[in-house]
Amino acid sequence: MNLLSILLQTPAGGSQWSGILMMVVIVAIFYFFMIRPQQKKQKEMKKNSKVVAIKETQLSPTIDVHDKNVKLKRTLKWLQDGDKVKVAIRFRGRQMAHVDLGQKIMDDFIAECSEYCVVEKPAKLEGRTLTAMLAPKKAK
Repeated sequence: MNLLSILLQTPAGGSQWSGILMMVVIVAIFYFFMIRPQQKKQKEMKKNSKVVAIKETQLSPTIDVHDKNVKLKRTLKWLQDGDKVKVAIRFRGRQMAHVDLGQKIMDDFIAECSEYCVVEKPAKLEGRTLTAMLAPKKAK
């Protein structure tokens, strides 16, 4: 006989309350030896995990040097904090005829960030937006 069947049997002179009491004891034992350790393990895993946010930097095909440096500085701060960064260049109107200029700006921006990041998704034109995804480098 297994332990469960032994505990569920009511004594010969016992009432139904002793059986119910035994069920409560079994449920309590099950909780403290099966459920609670799993909850503790999940709580510990949640505490140790880090949520990675995706920040976005928007550039323009006609961006000036100082403006690009300001956005670069903010992007580098996000990468050092451990966040992923989506770099986007939105083309408006006739700018679509000069996608190559936007690609050059994107390549320069990624090259300046390359010390702190890896390119997770290379630059790709999706509709009117040229996007690339940068992820922080792993700390050694």
